[in-house]
Amino acid sequence: MPTSVTIKEALDISGVISISPRGRSMLPFVKDTDTVVIKKPTAPLKKYDCVLFFKGEDVYVLHRLVKINGSTCRTLGDNNQRLDPPVDIKDVVGVLDGIYRKGKYIQVYGKPTSVFIKLSCLPFVRPVVLFVRQVLARLAK
Repeated sequence: MPTSVTIKEALDISGVISISPRGRSMLPFVKDTDTVVIKKPTAPLKKYDCVLFFKGEDVYVLHRLVKINGSTCRTLGDNNQRLDPPVDIKDVVGVLDGIYRKGKYIQVYGKPTSVFIKLSCLPFVRPVVLFVRQVLARLAK
C-alpha cells in the first residue's frame, strides 16, 4: 500500500520539490500551466520572496511575502487586491526557487526583484496594475 506524505514532509526529506500550482492568484508571474520548484528556506525570508505556507487542512498557498513582523508575516497573491491574513513564520514551509515554463527553467530565488513587482505591491498602485491587466486581457480576446 503506497504511503502519502505532505508537502512539508517531502520538503523535510528532500529539501526540494516540484509541484503544479492551481489557481489564478499569482498571475501573471506563476501560471497554472507552470511547474514550480520549491525549496526549503536556507536563509532568512525577505520581502518579495514567494513563499509556500501551510494554511490548514492540507491546503498550501504560494504567495509573495510583502511584510515581516517578528514571528508573523503578511503575504499577497500578485493577482489579488487584499493582503492575506497574518501567517506565522513557522507555517512557511518553502520558497519558490524557480519555474518550469514551456520546457525552460526560470531561476527566481536569489535574483533581484523587478521594479514592477515592487511597485505592484504598493497599496496605492495595486488597483491600477490589476485594472490595466484586466483591460489588456480583454483586449487580447
